[in-house]
Amino acid sequence: MLKFFRNIRRRLLDSGSLRKYFVYAIGEILLVVIGILIALQVNTWNQHRINRINEKYSLHQLMSDLAADSLSLYGLKKRMEKADTLINALVKELNTDDNQQEFNLALRNYINHVWAALFYVEHNSTYNEMMSTGKLGVIADPKLRNKILVLYSNLSLLKELLFQNNEFLMPIDRSLTADRGMAKFLETQKPVFSLYISEEAVYELKALKPELESDAANWYWAVKDVLPAIDAQLLELREMIAEVDHYLKKGKIIKLKNETIYAQILPQYPPPPA
Repeated sequence: MLKFFRNIRRRLLDSGSLRKYFVYAIGEILLVVIGILIALQVNTWNQHRINRINEKYSLHQLMSDLAADSLSLYGLKKRMEKADTLINALVKELNTDDNQQEFNLALRNYINHVWAALFYVEHNSTYNEMMSTGKLGVIADPKLRNKILVLYSNLSLLKELLFQNNEFLMPIDRSLTADRGMAKFLETQKPVFSLYISEEAVYELKALKPELESDAANWYWAVKDVLPAIDAQLLELREMIAEVDHYLKKGKIIKLKNETIYAQILPQYPPPPA
């Protein structure tokens, strides 16, 4: 091809017609420019195609993480609701006379199902990867990008809230289990101590009424502090799952082989709080 153009230029120069030569030179320049523009357009189209594939993949992975977070937080919500019931039951039995069986059951339920660190298992690997590699930018819709950032910011605030409550509650619980010898009454210690603990020994812990009521009050307020935050995040997670699912169905994104049809599992996610 280059030899062909060189031959044309040589014939035009040999003909002595500078006007024809300049017209040809301009045409050759225009041809090169058009070729470059076509190459740039092809490269732009190819990059756009790659971005849409990456967007599709990342959003599918993100939806999977959001669903897992939703289920994890739903589990914490149910635990907090159960704790609320057990706290009230213990306080009631602490203030009731001659109720060994009821008190022992209430106390065992309280220390085994309320005393535990507040946490949920995070599933943020996709978000962290998108942030560290800049892949969040491949999401074409800026509003959706911003909502994802806000969601994970709110989840971080929830984590901080749980951490602060743990920092307050755990030293008090540890004091009762260690200083007051209540560790041996935990279900996890049953294989070791069950033969040595009578129901009368459990009932004697009612003498710790002031400490137990104080601890129950702290847990009560922690539950009232945490539950609304969990409900808010469950609702935000469900709305985000639905929004991403809708976005993926717009037909603007190249489909991947063997993709998960999230519409089929969406109803299985925990319902939003009433």
